[in-house]
Amino acid sequence: SMESVDNARNQIGITNAQVERTKILVDAGTAAKGALLDIQAQSASEELNLTNAQNQLDISYLNLAQLLNMPSAQGLSIVKPELNVGSETLLTSDPTQIYNSAISNLPEIKSAEYNVKSADKAVDVAWGGLSPRLTFSASFGTGYSGASQRIAGVPTFQGYSPNGSVTSSGDTVLSPLFSSGTFEKIPYADQYNDNINKSFGLFLTIPLFNRFQTKSAIDRARVQKLNASLTVESTKLQIQKNVQQAYADASAGLKKYKASLKAIEAMLESFKYTEQKFNVGMLNTNDYNDAKNKLIKTQSDLLQAKYEYVFKTKVLDFYQGKPLKF
Repeated sequence: SMESVDNARNQIGITNAQVERTKILVDAGTAAKGALLDIQAQSASEELNLTNAQNQLDISYLNLAQLLNMPSAQGLSIVKPELNVGSETLLTSDPTQIYNSAISNLPEIKSAEYNVKSADKAVDVAWGGLSPRLTFSASFGTGYSGASQRIAGVPTFQGYSPNGSVTSSGDTVLSPLFSSGTFEKIPYADQYNDNINKSFGLFLTIPLFNRFQTKSAIDRARVQKLNASLTVESTKLQIQKNVQQAYADASAGLKKYKASLKAIEAMLESFKYTEQKFNVGMLNTNDYNDAKNKLIKTQSDLLQAKYEYVFKTKVLDFYQGKPLKF
């Protein structure tokens, strides 16, 4: 993290100052050259620690850029959270309040509750299978045929003509003659109007016996509704457990962070005293480096405790529907 890089730089500054001081003591003959070599080795080790910390920070920026689908990490800047533990009010809400907020905000609860409503409607639909059904139907149609014809001209009287028969008195029998009539195809519009047919129907269906299919459908719908209700309860129970665990983790994280602050205060005082002893030659380089490494570890523990605490409090904020901010 950025703070790890800052700590590494600070430690190098302290060690380099001791390197220069030890050089003066060696030149004056009041310190052995081995002491200078030891402190220079410590400085080189801390330079490596700084390089590793910077590399890790660069990789973290790159990973963040990739998560955000950014072409590069250039321009990214992280805001370090500032914690004022002395006035910290972590426990303003108890687990019950956080749980109540969670079940009001979390989408999995909303989804489970809507599934119950859907299952309830499914039961009503299944019961509808036992109700009589009144059905109305209507139809309208017409037709057209290209072979349909009608008389276009009326036959006319042409006179009389013997038909080959005679009467008993020997007279010739005459029959009237008519001209042939003409026909034409019936147009589409006329056929459309002439061939219109209409029908209406009203049907009443009473489900007296359908092999118990409706009853089985009702039973299945009831079971699905019960399962949906149980899913809601189990989801709420799991969220309650998660909230309680997150609350306990956050409380423990705050205690650990406060303890780490006390530890770093004590370690800084101890190192200050160690540094004074080293400066007057009352402490050898190995003991000085050992004390400095303990200080570095304590600072690292503080950073870890700080960000663990921040993360755990943000988990509580998530359950309460609060935006992620520092």
